Amino acid sequence: MKSRTSIVLLLVVLTCACDAGRRATFDKELEICLAAQRLGDLVTAEPACARALAVAESSDFDPALRSQTLYTLGRIKRQLAKFAEAEQLQRQALLLEEQRDSPDVMEIGRRLIEISINLAGQNRWTDGAQVLERVMPMADALTGKARSDAANVFRQYARRLAGSGQTGLAERFASQAAALQAPARGVESVPSAGQGQKS
Repeated sequence: MKSRTSIVLLLVVLTCACDAGRRATFDKELEICLAAQRLGDLVTAEPACARALAVAESSDFDPALRSQTLYTLGRIKRQLAKFAEAEQLQRQALLLEEQRDSPDVMEIGRRLIEISINLAGQNRWTDGAQVLERVMPMADALTGKARSDAANVFRQYARRLAGSGQTGLAERFASQAAALQAPARGVESVPSAGQGQKS
């Protein structure tokens, strides 16, 4: 009986040590990713963030943490014009956010905005417009840079849709952009028409 208890305790200690080691590895890789991202070194940031995500997923980390890591890696891939890969990462991040006990409306909105940007990068403007429509009821929850980014995306979609004859939706998007009152500086851009995915 005593030996069985000792084995159980040893397994608990080893499990805790493994969990602590995985978390330390995750934190290290994520810090490398974020530091490189701040410096604009996306070539270093991308694999570091991918390694952090692999640890988070294999260790079944908290869904909010996994969602944020997916979101970060998705943004990096989008900046590298890997739009299809970025879209899939953001869809996974969105799913995790939507499945949380208390979903964060702003985080959901940010992920929808990213998905719409990546769809535009693939010249899938109609699909992107459908995603962007989902943002409209939650747009007021967006604050700071997320709000100005959203306004910029709505504005660019409005121009694109107006040019393709979808005037009703274009007007709705233009009104939404105006309502968000985005500052002109520091906003993300939707890829220009014709800009495709790079491998």
